[in-house]
Amino acid sequence: MNINGNKKIINLAAGIVFLLSALYAAFGCVTAASYGYPVTTYFLRQLPGIVVLALLGIRALQQKPRGKVLNILGIAYLLYRAVMWFSTLAYSFSIIGLITLLLPVAAFLLSAKANGEVIINTKDTASEAAKSQQQTEKQTSIYDEQLKNGILTQEEYDQIMKSK
Repeated sequence: MNINGNKKIINLAAGIVFLLSALYAAFGCVTAASYGYPVTTYFLRQLPGIVVLALLGIRALQQKPRGKVLNILGIAYLLYRAVMWFSTLAYSFSIIGLITLLLPVAAFLLSAKANGEVIINTKDTASEAAKSQQQTEKQTSIYDEQLKNGILTQEEYDQIMKSK
């Protein structure tokens, strides 16, 4: 199956999964209130997840790649959900709980792949540290070339390198 060829279908499915997960969390607040839990406490705990899932769903339905911030928020939320699911394993195992955890994870990964995104870019050459490192390497190679061609003396070269 060609993921890039089915970009619209994958994004549509991911958007629906994210939005349904957001609705599920919102209805969880109503259910908690019906059982007598303080609505504000439960709602405030669920609000970040509802917002992140809704934003993920909207971006997926727009067929647009997510930004770095939304990727980080999505990863943080999905990790939070995974930790919460694993913490309940001591008490019981739920297939429905596992499915509600894995569906958004799969939607997150597949929609990123369909949009040609890299979730975590370990070779980020756009960062300031990488640019600074590249500039330093270029400048050093220029000094090395000048030393080799006799434009700089060894003493001048050593003094420049010490000042760095």
